[in-house]
Amino acid sequence: VGMDSFTILVDFDDTCCRDSYPHRGEEIPGAVSVLRDLCKRGHRLILWTCREHVSIGGVDPLQEALNWFSSYDIPLYAINEDPCVGSVWMFPSRKVHGDLLIDDKALGIPKTDGVVDWKAVRNLLKSDGII
Repeated sequence: VGMDSFTILVDFDDTCCRDSYPHRGEEIPGAVSVLRDLCKRGHRLILWTCREHVSIGGVDPLQEALNWFSSYDIPLYAINEDPCVGSVWMFPSRKVHGDLLIDDKALGIPKTDGVVDWKAVRNLLKSDGII
């Protein structure tokens, strides 16, 4: 692949946990170990989700996701934004740039039972020398 580290966009619902919006759903097996391994290799994770800091019945959907990452000591480089946009572009942009996207809606992402298959994702990342 030729790069030392990647910026990887990661969705939350049906990617890290089953969709139970606004709550955090059941964790998808393998997500924690793959995400931790990516961080150990120096890759930067950007949480890229439709979840926002709002109150829905007293629940903050984005905070639910952030608490999940925090509970597993998985560091996030950014949340729903690209910190480098200001230094690259002359104008604000909603575009989040990444080298890879792990999202249940992404074309080609391996899925089982409608959610990301992290074992298959690990195998793809290994075959490309990313983890």
